[in-house]
Parts: sequence; structure tokens; C-alpha cells
Amino acid sequence: MTGRLDGYFRDRVKDMAFVELALGALGGLLDGVPVPLDAKDVRDSAEKGLDAGRIAKNMVKVIGCDPSFPYAHSYVGFIRTAFDEKLISMICSDGLGALVDGKAKDACVFFRAALVLDPKSADAMYGYARACRDVYADSEDDTEIGNFKAESIEYFEKLTMEHPEVAEGHYYLGYGYMNMGLYVKAEIAFRDFLERSPEGEEATEVRERLAQLRDPVAIEKGCNEVIAGRYENGIEALEKYLGTGAKTWWPLHYYLGVAYMMTGDDDQAIERFRNVLRLNASHVESMEELAGIYSRLGEKELEEKYRRKAALVQTGAEAR
Repeated sequence: MTGRLDGYFRDRVKDMAFVELALGALGGLLDGVPVPLDAKDVRDSAEKGLDAGRIAKNMVKVIGCDPSFPYAHSYVGFIRTAFDEKLISMICSDGLGALVDGKAKDACVFFRAALVLDPKSADAMYGYARACRDVYADSEDDTEIGNFKAESIEYFEKLTMEHPEVAEGHYYLGYGYMNMGLYVKAEIAFRDFLERSPEGEEATEVRERLAQLRDPVAIEKGCNEVIAGRYENGIEALEKYLGTGAKTWWPLHYYLGVAYMMTGDDDQAIERFRNVLRLNASHVESMEELAGIYSRLGEKELEEKYRRKAALVQTGAEAR
């Protein structure tokens, strides 16, 4: 687990008390290790004693909220020794229940704990990636959205690499990539999904998505040709889209501008970079490319104009 989300969950255990049990309690498995108790456990312990199942449940919550908790390793050892492997399935089932109830962050805690206990669990990876996806889909906080989206994508990627047979992993990964504008990767993920699940409603939906992705994929491949230094190939691939709906997509103009510039067609490059700025007024790279072209052409006034604009945008970004 990356740790990027730990700060969102640590407060959930701040009200727990951590108490050392009497020596030899619970078979001596936790001698010298403070165990987590909530207020009800503390009250009940005076009358009924401590229940191993309750303690284990609290430990699951602690390691799900904070996998780097100082006694997490001891908790994992106790859980593995005292309970059979069915516990992982039970934790994942609790996570799924929370997910169905719309409690995505609660679900995250269960699945995070399951991943600490078994980092290779397909159910835990899938559930965690889905829970993170639900969190960012419902969030309005940009930082939270970014963190949970990154975690979700990372775990869908891990799932598809380590358990490629899980078709739904490819399905959600395809949508994750598509929403990030990574159309080539989205196409690959969707095709991987169809290989594993060629029938049904989702398969029909994915085939429709693949048809919609045809032009974005071709454009992205053209941009990649430019990035790779194959400028003529990039121009050939991208020029045809200038008269289509894709003309409102600023990267099309930017990468064509780079290709024109690198093949010596400054007039076309200037037109493309200016189009970028019409569509994305704060695109510093286009300002810098224009300044460079005008410097080479000896047009000092225009060079300084775009250098000033770039500096203003960069200063504003640093201030934020």
C-alpha cells in the first residue's frame, strides 16, 4: 500500500484505548502488546472479560486505518494464528456490504486491512480499487479526488497484472484510463475485458466505447509519433483531424505545432500554437515555443510578448 491515503483514515481510531492484557491472556500471543479497545469493550471487559473476536475486529480496523501502526505486525501475527483463512473472506464481505450501503470509506478500511493480511488477494484488490473509485466519484475536494483516483487506478492495474482472469478489473481500468485521456491504454484494457467476458450487457457497452475511442486513439498515437521524434508520421496522422470535432482538443494543435516547427514550417507551427492558446490560454509550453520561433525569426517584440505571458502564468501558478 502506498500510504497516500493513510491521512484520511487515522482519525477513525483516535478514540480507541490501547491496553496491555495480563501475561498469558489469549495464549500469550499478545504479551507486551497493547491491544485496541473501544468504549464498549472497556465496559464489557469488567463484567464478561475480553472476547478474542472483538479484539481481532478492532485490530482489523486499526490496520485498515493505519497499516504502518507500530503494533500492526503483532496484530497481523495474532489474527493469522488465532483465526483461519476464512477471515479474509469475511473482511472482504464486510467491505462489500459497506460498499453496497454507500459507505465507501468504511469499505476502504475493510479492504485495506484485508490487503495487509493478504497483499495478493484478488477480492481485496478489486474491492479496494472499487471503494476508492466510489470515494473520488462522490467527492468535491480536488486533492481527495486526485489521491483516491491514483490509488484506485494503481490497484486496478495491480489486479489486472496479478489476476488477469478477473474481467471486471480490466473493465474499470478501461474507464479509469479513458477518463484520464489515456485512450490507447483504455482501448487495450477494454479489449482485454472482452477477451475474458465477450457476452452480456457490459460487453455490448464496451464495444460501443471502443467505437467511440477510434479517433481519440488514432490522435493519441499521432501525438506519440511526435513525442518519439517521428515528426512526418505525426503530421500525417494528425492533420486529417483539423477539420473534425477534434479541432477543439488543444493537444492536437500543440503536437502538430511541434511537428511543424521541427520540420521547418514555422508559419504552420505559429498557427497551431496560437490555436492552443485560444483553447487553453495558460498553456506555458506553447508560449515558450512561440517565443523561441519569434526569436529565431528576429521578431523581438513578439518574442518578448510571449516570454512575458509565460512568466506571468508561471508566477501565478507558484503563488497558488
